[in-house]
Amino acid sequence: IIVSQEKRKKIIIDEGKKIAIKKNLDINFDEKLLEEVSSLVENPVVFMGSFDAKYLSLPDEVLITSMKKNQKYFPFYKKNKNLSNHFLIVSNTKPNDGGKLIINGNEKVILARLEDATFFWNKDLKNKFNKEGEKLKKIIFHNKLGSLYDKIERMQKIYKYLSYVIPLSSNEKVYLENSIIICKNDLSSELVREFPSLQGIMGYYYSKKSGFHEEVSKAVKDHYKPSGPFDACPSTKISKILALIDKLDTLVGFFLIDAGP
Repeated sequence: IIVSQEKRKKIIIDEGKKIAIKKNLDINFDEKLLEEVSSLVENPVVFMGSFDAKYLSLPDEVLITSMKKNQKYFPFYKKNKNLSNHFLIVSNTKPNDGGKLIINGNEKVILARLEDATFFWNKDLKNKFNKEGEKLKKIIFHNKLGSLYDKIERMQKIYKYLSYVIPLSSNEKVYLENSIIICKNDLSSELVREFPSLQGIMGYYYSKKSGFHEEVSKAVKDHYKPSGPFDACPSTKISKILALIDKLDTLVGFFLIDAGP
């Protein structure tokens, strides 16, 4: 047993980088995941696994989230920064077969996960994203503040007020109005139900697939930001305003029901 967690971390990082160099790939170690994985093993041994390259047609965030959250894998990247179909497995034992059984078992598991993700992705794409707002009536935002559909209606009223004080071009008004209407639609999607951390991100992909302008899709993606003190802020004018509208509704709402900080 290697008692020091820092030593266990170092082994995972060093051995992972050796594999990356050997295979002409790159690897980034998510600090939070590294902390978790190094706490799960007593004497780490690393192996490389792979999945069929056809799954790279899924959004990177879906693949990465599936690998990290479900299986505690570290993804490998190509030299051009694109995601590869290889991943790092951290085992707690050094097998006699060189890891063949461990690699094979993990590859079978990730195959099942990616098949599920592909099924959800294709099912979501069959739905008309701009029409998904009706489903928000059945998703509760807060029992004292109503559904997400109610929240969208409040956000539209806040926008009407802000439109008097924030100068917007005719195109920007259209982009903002569209982004308010669809910004929560991905919360009814199969993939966000499976991976809640992908809220907004999947909205970006689904809105693009549905033909919305890039400005609208970016706003949908970024309006949850910043999600914490170390997160980036929304990057575009429309996404900044949408984020403000969403947060204003939440803040005012929670003070009104006496649930302030």
